[in-house]
Amino acid sequence: QESSLQKTLMHNFDPASLHICTTTTTMTHCTTLSFLSLSPKPISSSSCVINAIKFQNSTTNLLVFPSDRFVVIYDIEGKCLRTSWKHSAAINCLRHFQVKTKSCGLRHYIITGDAKGNISVWDIEKETMVSEIRGHRDGVSRVAVLNGEWVCSVSEDHTMAVFAIEDQSQASQQSSEAQDSASSSISLRLVQSVDFGHSNMMECCDMSELVDCNNNASSQQSQQRIPIIACAGIDMKIHLFILEDNGQFKKVCALQGPSDWLRDLKFLQCDDGSLLLATACQDTYVRVWKVKQQHAHNSGNVDAQQSDDLDLTTIDLSTIASGSGKSYSLSRSSHMIRCGDKKWSVMLETLLSMHEDWVHSLDWAPPVLVEQKDSQSGEIVQRKHQPIRLLTASMDRTMIIWTPDQSDSSADSAQSQGVWNSVARMGSFGGKSGFTGQMGYMAARFIGNGEAIIAHAYHGSFHHWKKQTDVDDEDDDTERWTPDVALSGHFASVTDIDWDPSKRYFVSTSHDQTTRLFAPWSQKSLVPHMSRFYEIARPQIHGYDINCVATIKGENEHRFVSGADEKVLRVFDAPLSFVQTLKNISQVETRDVSNRVESAEIPAIGLSNKSITADDDKSISTKSFTQPPFEEQLLKDTLWPELVKMFGHSNEISCVATSHNGKVIASACQARKEDEAELRLWDTSTWEETCILPGHRTTVTRIAFSPDDKFMISVSRDMNLIFYERAENSLTEYRATLQQKVHSRLILDCSWSYDGQYILTGSRDKTIRIWSVSEEAQFDPKVGLTHVFETKFKQPVTSVEFCHESGEAHVLAIGLANGEMEIWHRIGETWKRLEKIASLVAHADTVSRMRWRKSPEHDTSVYELLTCSLDGSIRLFSVRM
Repeated sequence: QESSLQKTLMHNFDPASLHICTTTTTMTHCTTLSFLSLSPKPISSSSCVINAIKFQNSTTNLLVFPSDRFVVIYDIEGKCLRTSWKHSAAINCLRHFQVKTKSCGLRHYIITGDAKGNISVWDIEKETMVSEIRGHRDGVSRVAVLNGEWVCSVSEDHTMAVFAIEDQSQASQQSSEAQDSASSSISLRLVQSVDFGHSNMMECCDMSELVDCNNNASSQQSQQRIPIIACAGIDMKIHLFILEDNGQFKKVCALQGPSDWLRDLKFLQCDDGSLLLATACQDTYVRVWKVKQQHAHNSGNVDAQQSDDLDLTTIDLSTIASGSGKSYSLSRSSHMIRCGDKKWSVMLETLLSMHEDWVHSLDWAPPVLVEQKDSQSGEIVQRKHQPIRLLTASMDRTMIIWTPDQSDSSADSAQSQGVWNSVARMGSFGGKSGFTGQMGYMAARFIGNGEAIIAHAYHGSFHHWKKQTDVDDEDDDTERWTPDVALSGHFASVTDIDWDPSKRYFVSTSHDQTTRLFAPWSQKSLVPHMSRFYEIARPQIHGYDINCVATIKGENEHRFVSGADEKVLRVFDAPLSFVQTLKNISQVETRDVSNRVESAEIPAIGLSNKSITADDDKSISTKSFTQPPFEEQLLKDTLWPELVKMFGHSNEISCVATSHNGKVIASACQARKEDEAELRLWDTSTWEETCILPGHRTTVTRIAFSPDDKFMISVSRDMNLIFYERAENSLTEYRATLQQKVHSRLILDCSWSYDGQYILTGSRDKTIRIWSVSEEAQFDPKVGLTHVFETKFKQPVTSVEFCHESGEAHVLAIGLANGEMEIWHRIGETWKRLEKIASLVAHADTVSRMRWRKSPEHDTSVYELLTCSLDGSIRLFSVRM
């Protein structure tokens, strides 16, 4: 039975689809937009950014995580991917929770905290914000939710805030269908704010309950439960608060022990009612505390410390040396937490010390259902069981799963004697680290029933691991985990994209200093709506932010040129390993595979990818892949060799374009004066400069060739458009024939129509303008281009693109500075808006580039629009005309 969230995500689509999104249809034009986000920008530095959602009566495992200013909902098996809920600032943290409302029953919500201190609650099914409060003066570092009743948050403003969740809806006796359509309304009410002082910023927090097992309750539901909060940060203490009868949380103790900042902490409610509190610290250690109720008959046997600050580093039981020379020990002293006449002890359970760098994240395994014999009826029933399994992630590039020593018969009931073992260790061992190698993990989470793990690393990459259940080795206590294909994408602003000349794959560039290549995976491209793309190569890993890219058409397939914050253009040619990978994954054949090197590598010193051939290394073998490569493989095994460098520009490259016949490369650079704003043209047969075209006064922002390559245009921040004509008896030289001021503010983009009849420009003056080009392109210098249409938007126009695949129709896409996008077309002599892309699936920041192609899986009425943005994402829209 599908949950209502799954129905919401899948409406208007075949339930078997591999990627699902909202569909919007206009009343006057039968235009359908389908959406697939390819490359969400993962993630803030917080370790509390990935939440796994498991719905009752469903096998679907959804991941929810923030990406810049929007939230991504992603099915780990690749069935659906969605973005929504834009913030005005970057989202630092989020949590999923459920509330049983009066009017709508059980509802799913997301609570988010952003960099401005706002805390927002979103109804997942209704896709609306139901509550927002300015909880802090500065960015929210972490949020925690308890039973849909309490919210706790900590912030960079060194405060902790506690909120009560209040149901504002009215009780309803409606049917389930009516409840689904009813409006759920909950709100946050500030209960308490705690200031830890200017130098004591809290990094993490969590909430749980102290269970009173001494009240002789007949069932667990009737047992008294007292909310408890734990928070920690840069003061190297774990602060504990419990709820008193007056409705306020009171600090009961501060646990000492860590010698560095604490990065994460998590409570676990054990089957016997006790609590385990795990903490992750930059001193490379993980500490696990046990919080257990003291019964009246044995409360005198506990060595209790009564001070507020509890130091657990002084008892000499088993000393472990840290890198700083300080000694740590497992202490059996405890601290008493009192609530009325009830007492709980806090004791250090174990100290875990296999990590070699900062420990950023930890997660407890989810509860599972087990079959047990009922003591009264004797029948076999299913009961919820909480396994004691802890997952830790560290900057040492490893993740470890810990469990209490299984030789202790009471290990899985939280009664172990402090001996824990590592049963699995995953990650990257050896090899390069840093930018050209795998960095450490920032967060890791169990998925579903704990048989899979999703993690993200320092550079935003996702890592998916699955437990091998078919391995049977009685002599080995370790578990077998294998990596699986995961979501991939840029982790900084995406600046440019381009389809390859045959429209089979596309390349993208970003300020994360990489060029990435995405192609459809034939195994996962069974969707009738659009292909599902995966990153199959990372041809360029650079030392500069990359600003532009263009693929090159020619007899030699798979070439592109890129420009970065340097004065050099670099041309790359695909190695044999990529040709074979493309064939294996996308079923794309390459005409000529001779004279290709096997692969490439980045030298120890330098920025140029070095070719590797069998002659250089007899032991080298072409490394191709039959499925999308993992992050470690993308970093070292999918580079392309650099074919040539082209020098001549005096500043950072701003834009690059290639002619449709592949004969010419045109480029420009950042410019503050006229002699720096010149265009340079390059012959792709010799890679030599053919001509220099002056004319602009400041930076050229875009260059575009006409469909037949006879003409070329450039636009600039100087508000001018220059029209060029190809020289006679030459395929690589052009001359300027017209210069015209076409906007009142700087021009950011331009595009030709498919027939070369119109030129489209977009500007910071918030307008697009369409200009007519005569057949002979003979202009009267006094008249210039003929202005045929203009419209104004609420935001600056940052990207425009005519569709060249649309046959006889003039269709164009427009991207704005706030991430909104619109599709227009020409009807007779008028230009009208065909579709405004819904804000839920549009970008959250400036649209930097848009590219069309004809859908390879549909008839002539379906096109695909590829877009990228400064929000770090790449999105693919299927447009049915």
